[in-house]
This record gives sequence, structure tokens and C-alpha cells, in this order.
Amino acid sequence: MLVLTRKSEEKIVIGKHEQDQIVITILKIQGGKVSLGIEANKKWEILRQELIEPRQKEAAAPMRELEESCVAD
Repeated sequence: MLVLTRKSEEKIVIGKHEQDQIVITILKIQGGKVSLGIEANKKWEILRQELIEPRQKEAAAPMRELEESCVAD
């Protein structure tokens, strides 16, 4: 894990080629919260972590149902 210290309005750039870069801007730091702005090509799907797990479970459900039906047969 790379740990960086940034001030408000500073940026972090991920990726070498401009068309593939993700730019994270520190917009505001207030109390215990940090507001981030994320710029990326539309090919990148950017999600908050709490939204990933339900999507993974949803995607795995048909496979689980198939496995269960094979065991029942």
C-alpha cells in the first residue's frame, strides 16, 4: 500500500498514459472527513467499497443456484 499525504486541492494521478489516467483531487478536509473528486475515462467503473459486495453477491447468485441444483440432482 502506498501512503501519501496531500493537502486540499492537491492531486494524485494513477496511470502513465493520459487516456487511461485516474486523477484524484482532494477537494475538502473537514473534521474526520475528506471529500475527493475523481476524474477517469468512462471505461473505468468507480464504486464505493460498500457497493461492491452486494454486486459481487448478486453476480454470484446464478452460479450458486446452478451448483445447488446440480447437488440436488
